Amino acid sequence: MPPKQNSFAGWLKPAPADVLNAPKPAAPQKRKRTTVPIDTPDSESKDNSTKKQKVSKNAPTTKKPLTKKAVEGKKAAEQLYKKILNDVDKKVSSLDARVKKMGPNGRSITSDTYAEAMLKYIKDVQKLMGMGQDGARCAFNAMLYIGPHAHGDLEASWKMCGFGESEEPYKELDEVMLEVIALREDVDCVGKDEGVELPSVRHRWTSCDAEVGVFKTGRPNKQQRGQIERQKAKWIKERFAEARKRREKVGDWIGSAVEELKGESADIERYGLEGYFKTSITKLEEMRVGGEGTSKDDSN
Repeated sequence: MPPKQNSFAGWLKPAPADVLNAPKPAAPQKRKRTTVPIDTPDSESKDNSTKKQKVSKNAPTTKKPLTKKAVEGKKAAEQLYKKILNDVDKKVSSLDARVKKMGPNGRSITSDTYAEAMLKYIKDVQKLMGMGQDGARCAFNAMLYIGPHAHGDLEASWKMCGFGESEEPYKELDEVMLEVIALREDVDCVGKDEGVELPSVRHRWTSCDAEVGVFKTGRPNKQQRGQIERQKAKWIKERFAEARKRREKVGDWIGSAVEELKGESADIERYGLEGYFKTSITKLEEMRVGGEGTSKDDSN
């Protein structure tokens, strides 16, 4: 039995060949770090915009409703239009009261006074002209309302027909009306509620419309004259209201305006007032003859 080797050399013997040639164990693979995407407002907005684009491309095309801005513009135009009409009524009522107070022989208030007073509302009409399609329509109707109020009751006094100072205001109103006509023609806006039955407008006041009984002396007495004045004022006011409702609904705004302006012009010419929307009437007649004012309602 060989003796035990207690020396350090025994531990330095080479290792067996099978141990030296054995493959090394594979090193453990490092795990890759994965990052979780964090949702940010920018990324969400991009995703939403992408989705909206995809939806909009596939969505059927439909007529867009009126935007909030368009609705507000229409409302503002109609509010200003109504304000003009109310202001005209107040001014005319004030002048009518002064005419009544001065009596039939007075001359401080005449048709010249009424014509000059109506020029005040041109600025508001011009504001309407800058409010798009609805503004053009309202401006046109406002001018048609202002016109008949630019002379007052021509039978209220002996000098009510004035002293020839109405022609210049009529000329200014005519020039503004031409601008409004051109604007409404450009935007091609038509009257509302086409096809409906239009309101009728009563005829102009005549002495036959008075209901005061028999004139015992062949002429009305003081009481009957007061009744006639009140009945006439009410008749004229209601006629203005009927004409307003009609022009706001009519489809053939050109033909309707021609009849309205020509009728008023012929009526006041009997009292010596000339130049009432003369050029505007000619322009509208040319448009009607050219086929641009073809009636859309048989009642016209």
